[in-house]
Formats: sequence, structure tokens, C-alpha cells
Amino acid sequence: MFENILSQNQVVAQLAEDIQVNSLPAALLFEGPEFSGKLSTALELARTLGCRTEGAPWSCKCSSCNAHRLLLEPRTILIGERYFMQEIVVAESVLLRARNDAATYLYQRAVRKLARRFDDFLWAGDEPRLGKASAPLGKIAEALDEISPGQELPTESSLAKLCTGIQNSAKKLCELLPSDNIPVDVVRRVSSWSRMTAGEEPKVVIFENADRMQESSRNALLKTLEEPPKNSYFLLLSSHKRALMPTILSRVRPYHFSDRTPEQARDVWWYRVGAALFGEFDKPVALQLSGLI
Repeated sequence: MFENILSQNQVVAQLAEDIQVNSLPAALLFEGPEFSGKLSTALELARTLGCRTEGAPWSCKCSSCNAHRLLLEPRTILIGERYFMQEIVVAESVLLRARNDAATYLYQRAVRKLARRFDDFLWAGDEPRLGKASAPLGKIAEALDEISPGQELPTESSLAKLCTGIQNSAKKLCELLPSDNIPVDVVRRVSSWSRMTAGEEPKVVIFENADRMQESSRNALLKTLEEPPKNSYFLLLSSHKRALMPTILSRVRPYHFSDRTPEQARDVWWYRVGAALFGEFDKPVALQLSGLI
């Protein structure tokens, strides 16, 4: 587990121990500088919790891990702001040049980090938003079916056309994201979802930029954290810990992420994509990508 998380040894060791001794809390705070791997670690924790193989190796082929690698696991929910378009554009650059499975996974995950913000139940009752999101989501899903790991990619021109279509659809989705980051109604729906679907399978809700929530959303989240549903985990990600409510801070276990050195950022890029993708070190793409993942 956590083989894909670099330069955060203390966090990884703490999480691994918490899992092994069965002391992982229901509410966690991943706090630290931007671009320090908080979301990557949160997604890997979600995969580890759902894995059906002892030790939860990254290479596990169980159905849960296969879904997690493509960000298709329905029991993991993603909400909150993110630099979606920047990440998609950089991942697209890698895909068009590399044309292999590693780049395909990277691209699929970048796109779905945005698409999963529009899971139907999150916006139940907001038919206008869901209606506007339906067409771009459908186009993205259709295009991603042709850009899947393990299958031959389309020709260069066809792939570029597919990526352009995905970019256009992604921009439309970004315009539909709420201006107040995580609306109170979304927090309430997540709470209801976690209680109604309580069972043996773990559920994970990831709140990106949790410090940017409005007061009403914070209060709604606080009520959930006071009595979290069984087998549910709430992961709050923040680069500004002090902006969170003291009452919320008192109910989460903090995991501190340290800033990456330039050398560590370079290592992250090499690990995620691999030098073989470009034959030589591609500095512009590397610098952008190492800050995004």
C-alpha cells in the first residue's frame, strides 16, 4: 500500500500503522502546502480500504482496485475545488506524446477528478445544473471509452480530436461548479448517502480545499463528524489548516504533508510517468506535472 506516494514518508508510515492496528479514525485532515500529494494520498487510502487483497498492493487486480485506479469506484466521493483544467491540459500533453498505459491512466484520472464532481446524487434536486451537465458528461464518457488502458489508442489525429472534445466539455463542466466551493446541500446529501448506504464496504468522502467551505457547510459537516456513520471515512484536504473551524479541527486526526523539494518533485514526475515516455527529460511538462500530482 502507498507505493505510489513519494516524499511523504512520515504520513505514509502513520497511515499504514493506523490501518494495520485498526485505529484509522473516521475523520482525517490532510494538511500541508499545495502540490504536496494530499489528493493522491487520499485516493490511495480509499483504494487501500476497499482492496480485497492482503497488503493492498498497487498492482492488485481485484475489482475494487481496478475501479479505483480509473476513479470509477462509486463508494469514493470527490467534492470541492481543484485546478481541473490545468491538470487535464498537462495530462493530455503527456498522453499525446507518450501513447501508453501509464499516460492513459494519468489522463483518465485527471478528467474524472472533474467528472466525479457531478455524481447524480450530489445534485439531487438541482435539475437545472444536472441538465446542463448531462451533455458534456456524456461526451466525456463516450470519448474516454476510446482512451482506455490495455487497448490500442486511436491514431494521433483521432486522439487529438478526442482530447479537444474532452477539453471543451470539461470547460463547460467547470462553468457549472458552484462558486461557494462545497454548498451546504451537497454536504447534507453526502451525510445522508453515507448513512443510507452503511454496510461492510468502506465509503470515503474526500473534501478538497475544505477550508474554503462557507459557514453553513462547515456546520453541516460538523454534525456529521460528531457521529460519523459506520465504516465511513471523511477526508478533509487543506493547505490552510488555521482557516478551519476549531470545532472541526477537534474532531479530525491531522496528518501533516511537508513541502516537496525540487528534487522530490522531479522524482514524483519520474515515478508517475517514467523517463522512457519521452526518451529525455522534458522540463516544461515535468515541472507542471510534478506540481499537479
